[in-house]
This record gives sequence, structure tokens and C-alpha cells, in this order.
Amino acid sequence: MINNIIVWGDGGHANMIKSIVIANYPKVKTHLVSKSEELDYLKLAQNRSSLSIIGVGDTNLRIKLLDRLNKFSIKWITLISKSAIISKNTKIGKGTVIMPGVILNNNVEIFSHCIINSGSIIEHDSKVGFNSFIGPGSVVAGNCTVADNVTINSSVTLAPNVIINDNIIVGASSFVKNNLIISGTYFGVPAKKKI
Repeated sequence: MINNIIVWGDGGHANMIKSIVIANYPKVKTHLVSKSEELDYLKLAQNRSSLSIIGVGDTNLRIKLLDRLNKFSIKWITLISKSAIISKNTKIGKGTVIMPGVILNNNVEIFSHCIINSGSIIEHDSKVGFNSFIGPGSVVAGNCTVADNVTINSSVTLAPNVIINDNIIVGASSFVKNNLIISGTYFGVPAKKKI
């Protein structure tokens, strides 16, 4: 039985997650944990009746927090908003949060500790790698691959069959029509690497 869900973070993103927890698990106690409180919550997080989720939106801060917390026996929860539309054969990894209004279509795979943000759409046969962020209102067309630690900001569109390699940031409202291979920041229509 789950008695506690611990959200590691206490900012705006953490509060969005808290609203999903309350809607999905109304009888479970939710804890928002600031960085200064992390040590105070480790014992509770390792309890059999507790589950955790990262409540920080920034991809780089998330990976640092995960590195600290994964040294302990913490169990991760996957949170899916009740208003999300998820195909039956979609795979979603532990520690991932699917925000309100998201659509995940046929044969999509989302790896662990991702954020699929409000109103985004991921089309058939696409993959989103570990600790990646898909921003509000973004569209990932069919058969795309978004690798690990990628940040796709708000209202970005990926053309079909695009590959985005690890550690890439795509600026808001960009259109990605070609593969993005070299780590860095890309933006524009079409998206190009910032020099």
C-alpha cells in the first residue's frame, strides 16, 4: 500500500506534479521537497510505503538530482494525468510524468525520468530517451527518435523520421526537419545550431 509520494522539488513543475498526484491518489500524502530538505526525506523515501518522482523541470538539474538519489533504495512512480490519451501499446518508463492533454499514439516508447509536458503530441513509432523533456504544445511526428537528456522546448515541431542525439536543446517554436547530431542548442525554422 502506498502512503506517501515524494516529489523531489518544490517549484512550479513540482506543484504541477502534485496536482496529478492529488487527482490520481487522493488518499496518499504528497511531499514537496526542496534541495535543503533532501536529507530529511531520504529515510521516508526508502520506506516500502513510499514512491518518488523528480519534480524539477530543468534537464541538467534533474540528472544531478537523480545521481544523488539513485545511491539510495528509492522506488520511482510513473505519473499519468487522467486527461492524457495513451495508446494501449505505448511503453512508459519509471519516474516519467505525462502531463494533462498529452497524446501518445501507437507504439510510442518513453524511457525513464522523462517529462512529456502539457498538450504535447508524440506520434506513432517514436521514442523519447532517458531524462528527456518534451515541452508544452510540441509535436513529435511519426518514427522520430529523441535521445537521452534532450530538451525540446515549447511549441516545437519535429518532422517525421527525425533523430535528435543526446544532450541537445531545441529552442521554442522551432521546426526540426533534419537530424540533429552534434550536442548544443538549436533554434529557428528550420532549426540550426547556435554558434
